[in-house]
Amino acid sequence: MSTETYVTEGARGQLRAALLAAARRDPNEARELLKGVEEALRSTDLLDTEGHPLADFPQLPFREIRIGEHRLFFRCEQKTVWITGLWKAADWERL
Repeated sequence: MSTETYVTEGARGQLRAALLAAARRDPNEARELLKGVEEALRSTDLLDTEGHPLADFPQLPFREIRIGEHRLFFRCEQKTVWITGLWKAADWERL
């Protein structure tokens, strides 16, 4: 059985906003972000090997990987991966 990957509506909106903001700053930054997200979505092995528990909330069932200056949040449930958020690391650290 293969793994299925889904992107929540919230994560989809965060990705869209991050890409638009990056494109305004530097189109190359936006391309690199999109490339990193696409690679993560295509390769659940990447999520398994690069993903790690949230340092801020290790008790939660979510994991993250870094894509440039961004943190891609996800949760694995059996054979399903849910992409749940994308934040710029600097914004997360200000919380």
